[in-house]
Amino acid sequence: MSRAELVKNYLDGQLSRRVFIRGMIATGVSAAAALSYAGILEAEPAAAAIVNFYLVMEDFQFDTPAHLVQGQGVEFANHGATAHNARDTSGLRLFNTGSVNPAGAHVIGALPGAGIYPYKCDDTGHPAMNGRLRVPVVATPPSAGLGSTFLIRWAAAAVSLPPGRVFDVQRRRPGTTAFASWRSGVTSKAANVTPTRRGNYAFRARVRRLSNGATSLWSTPATIHVT
Repeated sequence: MSRAELVKNYLDGQLSRRVFIRGMIATGVSAAAALSYAGILEAEPAAAAIVNFYLVMEDFQFDTPAHLVQGQGVEFANHGATAHNARDTSGLRLFNTGSVNPAGAHVIGALPGAGIYPYKCDDTGHPAMNGRLRVPVVATPPSAGLGSTFLIRWAAAAVSLPPGRVFDVQRRRPGTTAFASWRSGVTSKAANVTPTRRGNYAFRARVRRLSNGATSLWSTPATIHVT
């Protein structure tokens, strides 16, 4: 069960506190962080109803990797004894938490869309503190017959694309090993496709900044199967 699912089920009363904490620990969160987060949810259930990804900053590492859903923000929570920050290093200039003191937290809004976003702590004494935020492409349905239409979505409809940024989307056709451009430099967030061949198709996306050419890394591919 993912962290988002654990939080939702805990808020809905479907999980006991004990099961919730054990589940969080199983996803890689420390026991102390899981206990702390349970307390936050109990104290402020209304604020937690919109579930951000809870990412722990410790001395001297981030709790990674972070697999997000489209439209999900990230709460960087410092459970160490030293101040840390998390800054986007892709060149897209999407986020910088600023210095987060011990026992503090900082929330960043949803990333623009599908891609892998590297980040790090800027303190030169913390060289190992780096990580990646991962946002997927979503393809529906996952499988259908020839002539069916599939929806390929690379960004949540409600999330605004920052000015000067665009999406690139690539496709890999059945029987090939390389991706080729499918949508380039677009601001749209989804498109339909009706494949003309049977087999497996894969789609991946990234965000690009027009002013300097900086990009996120390509997202993990989403696959559809045409029968």
